[in-house]
Amino acid sequence: MSQKAILVFGSILAYSSQWISKSLELNPFSVIITCLFISLFAQESIVIQWRNGKKNIEFTRRFNRKFPKKHYPLVRHSANIFAIGGCLFLALFADFSVNLMSIHAYILTFFILKWTFDPLLGCFSDNSEKVVQPISAYIIIYIYAVTSSMDASIFELTPIPWTQSMSLVMFFLAVLQMRMAYYEKFCFQSNSNIENQLNLVLFSLLVLSFPRLAIAMEFISSGLR
Repeated sequence: MSQKAILVFGSILAYSSQWISKSLELNPFSVIITCLFISLFAQESIVIQWRNGKKNIEFTRRFNRKFPKKHYPLVRHSANIFAIGGCLFLALFADFSVNLMSIHAYILTFFILKWTFDPLLGCFSDNSEKVVQPISAYIIIYIYAVTSSMDASIFELTPIPWTQSMSLVMFFLAVLQMRMAYYEKFCFQSNSNIENQLNLVLFSLLVLSFPRLAIAMEFISSGLR
């Protein structure tokens, strides 16, 4: 299975998540993070570990040479630290609720955040001095994608027909493609142009911005009436 197949697979899961939630009478958030977890697991196991196994091993060796196991614990475990921090942040908003659904959410959130952060280890091991910029861009894009796809108020306010399923498809595409683009550029040291790989990410973000743009245009036009 190639990266394109993973994108198609993830899109189908994203679009179906609302239907799955209603059909099985499950919590929508639990279904969404489960679908995202499955998509990232498929990408990690098939595309990263299997199809690019040799490149991944070479990257791990380069990373270990620059950050030896007995040193730099914060860098080496930064993905886990980021994931744990995200889980604690989620638990804070959930009032540290402990039940089957919350435990399920905490576990999946940990792996989702860990896999999302993993490509940034390539930025740390990259010889380029420009580390802050790609890391900042990576985080900002994800924050925008998450807030745009999960904000239910947008779907109610926008004057154009829009559904959360459409936003989730764009969100999944942005997550999966952004992650792969950074792996290719910073971990696998591919010669492919990262700008070309990010075209799909930028398109996804553009589509995600349509509801917000429609709300802004409605507000502006109402002042001119």
